Amino acid sequence: MGAPAIHTSTAAPAAIHNILFATDFSSTAEAALPFALAVAKRFGAALFVTHILPPEPRYELAIGPSPDAINADKQEAQARFDALLASGVLNDVVHEPILRSGEFWDTMQEVIADRAIDLIVTGTHGRQGLSKMILGSVAEIIFRHAACPVLTVGPHAPKELIADGIRRVLFTTDFSPASLSALPYAYSLAEKEGAQLTLLHVVQVAPPAIDTVVMPVVDADLADDARKYLQAMLLTYAPLPLQPEVLAMSGPVADTIVDAATERKVAMIVMGVRHKSSAATHFPWSVADAVVCRAHCPVLTVRGA
Repeated sequence: MGAPAIHTSTAAPAAIHNILFATDFSSTAEAALPFALAVAKRFGAALFVTHILPPEPRYELAIGPSPDAINADKQEAQARFDALLASGVLNDVVHEPILRSGEFWDTMQEVIADRAIDLIVTGTHGRQGLSKMILGSVAEIIFRHAACPVLTVGPHAPKELIADGIRRVLFTTDFSPASLSALPYAYSLAEKEGAQLTLLHVVQVAPPAIDTVVMPVVDADLADDARKYLQAMLLTYAPLPLQPEVLAMSGPVADTIVDAATERKVAMIVMGVRHKSSAATHFPWSVADAVVCRAHCPVLTVRGA
């Protein structure tokens, strides 16, 4: 069977000099801070701890919070920043607190441009299903729209994973250009950390025959081709100290990725994501979002075209 063209890049990702840590001062954000600090220390990067308040309303309108309520929110946010700085947890990295108000993504983009951000780190509560559709996800808004890579820390990611060093990296791809845009980052991370790199493609399964109880099966040719494509992609890079592993597995895509990462105790999943409009960022069936919410490690997403 014919092999599809492989579109990848051997260009090395830009060095990480400036990291934006997005926080709402919740326990979710607090759990992600050790990951932001660990990455900043590893790369000698500056850390910009950023909190964005809702936009101030036009006071001539009868609706919306009062000026006193807005001032109270600002004072509380500033007090949270003061407590964070006083704790000393940021002392080992160059850091700057940033407190702004405005529409979330518009304001975030301004900070990213002003500080030349190379990486965003954020936490997520891991909600899915109906509650996700109603409440949305700030984390998904970020990783769907940010042009720079985003490291998202879900509720199941223990900080010990990254504290102990990045020993195994899982890169997953469906061979689309968007998914392959993350490969240089996965390779660079494995090279820098001396980590084991695993490349995974989840193979589509054939449906069972009608009126039978035969389970769906993987097309053996597709699985074999997938492994060959993964091996071929590695040929464009210099050999790594540890021999990379290539996998072609079947099953529900998000579940299969999470299970493979859990079984191998990977410290980070790396995957490319497609750019979506804001109206499309809240669908709970998004594979990338499902992986981020369920993974037992942080997930580095790189936005493709």
